[in-house]
Amino acid sequence: MDTGLKGKTVLITGASRNIGRIAALAFAREGANLAICTSSKMEQLNEVEKEARATGARVVAAQCDVSDAAMLAGCGTGARDRQPGGTNAPSRARCFSAGRPRSRNAAACGGC
Repeated sequence: MDTGLKGKTVLITGASRNIGRIAALAFAREGANLAICTSSKMEQLNEVEKEARATGARVVAAQCDVSDAAMLAGCGTGARDRQPGGTNAPSRARCFSAGRPRSRNAAACGGC
């Protein structure tokens, strides 16, 4: 089944554990590229990054507190800049927090 995710980039907050981790790995298995972040659990996020890369996904992992709009904007911009060629960047992605669409921070994450 083609989900239409192949080559798209998804920004997932809270990706270091629980439903955020599950969502990140599910998107990676479907062919999406990932920009993943956590507010504090970088060791766990690095493990998720490693697992997602094993599926062939391009992954950018960062520490980011989504309650801080400036930090979130910087996370999206930094992830976009680190993508090869800056394409399929989080500024054109849909933001997910704990696996749910997150609209209240849409402006902060560059228009996701």
